[in-house]
Amino acid sequence: AAGASVRVVQTDFMAVDPRAPPYADVTAVQLDPTCSGSGMVERASYQLGGAEEEEGGAGGGGAKLHAIAATQLELLTHALSFPAARVVVYSTCSIHPIENELVVAAALRAPSVRAAGWRLAPALPAW
Repeated sequence: AAGASVRVVQTDFMAVDPRAPPYADVTAVQLDPTCSGSGMVERASYQLGGAEEEEGGAGGGGAKLHAIAATQLELLTHALSFPAARVVVYSTCSIHPIENELVVAAALRAPSVRAAGWRLAPALPAW
């Protein structure tokens, strides 16, 4: 039946023990962490009004973005620690590389992630 293998849980994701039941059997994780929202129309128009400079420019190097990215990295590394997981999808509504490509690259360099054999798969090769 549709949805028979989906279980919605409202809890602190970082408090979840990936090796404990029922999480030890999770095969897919969709991670949509808090982000700057820079890719949203409302946020983009706000940033065009001068906030971009406050956040470190188009590359996204401001202190606030670094703090957000650090949390995103923590969440992604945790998602990649579920022992039965075969797919982890990481998505944000940010246009900043510091919240996207750089978070994924840092996660893939983590010793625990490398030991688990995780690798990047192209999601939209023709984008």
